Amino acid sequence: MKRFAALYLPLAALVLLVTLIVGITLAASELDKLTIRQSEQLKMGAELFIEALNRPLNHLRGLVRDPVVNHAFRAAPEEARTMMEDRLRTLMYLNPPYDQARWLSAAGMELARVDRLEEGPVVVSRQDLQDKAQRQYHREAIRLGPDGIFVSALDLNVEREVVEVPHKPMLRMAIRLPLVAGQDQGLIVINLQAQQILDRLAHLITSGEGEEVLLVNDQGYPLLAPDPADAW
Repeated sequence: MKRFAALYLPLAALVLLVTLIVGITLAASELDKLTIRQSEQLKMGAELFIEALNRPLNHLRGLVRDPVVNHAFRAAPEEARTMMEDRLRTLMYLNPPYDQARWLSAAGMELARVDRLEEGPVVVSRQDLQDKAQRQYHREAIRLGPDGIFVSALDLNVEREVVEVPHKPMLRMAIRLPLVAGQDQGLIVINLQAQQILDRLAHLITSGEGEEVLLVNDQGYPLLAPDPADAW
């Protein structure tokens, strides 16, 4: 028995060691594949968001150079409001993902606004315009120089300090307007509906069987979860 142990236990230990090494090598290989795949997924996700943002950002830059908008900057307040409402409503008609478009004064008051309702883009009446001075997108964007662009974090739409239900994930993009004849023209802001972007992201990076997506913000709150009830 001792002779058997002396002959075969070292061999068994060697086999076990080789098995462990092979197992570890395979595990490391799978980990490398997973790391590469996750890097590719992050790159595809970033490219998806960049693609989604390019169009509204180009529209904001185009509005600043639009002759009608520039005429509005020099017009009397009521005429300016009407011209800007018409331009923003046209923008909304042509771009279904846009949920709201607004012109804000430098002080943060809405001067013109168009909302997307079931019947389509609708100009908001004067008495329903709101003060947005305390919203982060106004505080951040108003500090920029002319033509400066601000893009908000992804969050939920808020109206009159209340989160809108059902939840509407939203990105807000603002462009800083110039001084015209000594008057600060404030900001133009577009609200971009983000649910379609999140849905495309989930579809894009869950090609493997059993894969699920959990997207969190910098505070750890889920923006996209396997169970939609867990998001937000």
